[in-house]
Amino acid sequence: MSYTADQKARAYLRDALPQDSDLSSRFDALGRDYDDEVDLSEKFMFLQRKRRRLINEAYGNVLEVSVGTGRNMELYDLRPYDKKENASTGRSRRRRVESMTFNDKSAVMVEEARRKFDAMLAKRSKVEQFAGRVEWSVGDAAAIGVLKRPEGGFDTIVQTMGVCSIADAVEELKRLGELVRQPGENSERGEQSVEGKEEDRGGKILLLEHGRGYYEWLNRYLDSGASAHADHYGCWWNKDVGKIVNESGLVVERIRRYHMGTTWEVVLRPRRQDVVK
Repeated sequence: MSYTADQKARAYLRDALPQDSDLSSRFDALGRDYDDEVDLSEKFMFLQRKRRRLINEAYGNVLEVSVGTGRNMELYDLRPYDKKENASTGRSRRRRVESMTFNDKSAVMVEEARRKFDAMLAKRSKVEQFAGRVEWSVGDAAAIGVLKRPEGGFDTIVQTMGVCSIADAVEELKRLGELVRQPGENSERGEQSVEGKEEDRGGKILLLEHGRGYYEWLNRYLDSGASAHADHYGCWWNKDVGKIVNESGLVVERIRRYHMGTTWEVVLRPRRQDVVK
């Protein structure tokens, strides 16, 4: 196979892409169908099922960062509370979603997510509409001032397949640790322990990410194709998610790994010394 000079130049730049470089420009391509590009691989890996199970833990004032095209939109339970429901059915008044804030560094992604959210609500009857506050934010979630922290912080922060696309994922997680409700802090709704624990451990940060796996041969493969994958898809698929989580200083409540360790499901909580800003 022969290559044009332009193809050779692009291949050189792609392979020389510095590790953990800013990939946000990859998500500003108008007219590109990102959902179509990842649908097949996500179906093959049953990621939708894993997304749904994790999103089911979201409650209260919810923030989703790195929202992308809004692949989690239909997984949130945004139904109005029914008095006939109780905790035994999986939902209760104290577990419902009160508000949603969606954030992404790319304005193109936020607009696509918003379009998807509006289309989803348009299919619902009036009694099924979400009654809570919905806000949209464009900007770097790690930057002070981009996201407004509600009184009592966010009860739940969600990020799926976002660590791979962030240049400084450790700093971003540290910032999320400040935005989430702190241990012992009352929520905006005046509740201290939404989950009924004697000692409130604060809100949750829910992550579903991909990165390095269990085996060195697999990690070598990921390393070899990392630049090309990052250049096209806007994510570094060979990041050490465990190391990033450890360096964030957040409390690890749960880690589950799938697909030879390359898919990471992580639940984090803030430490008591986190500074609220």
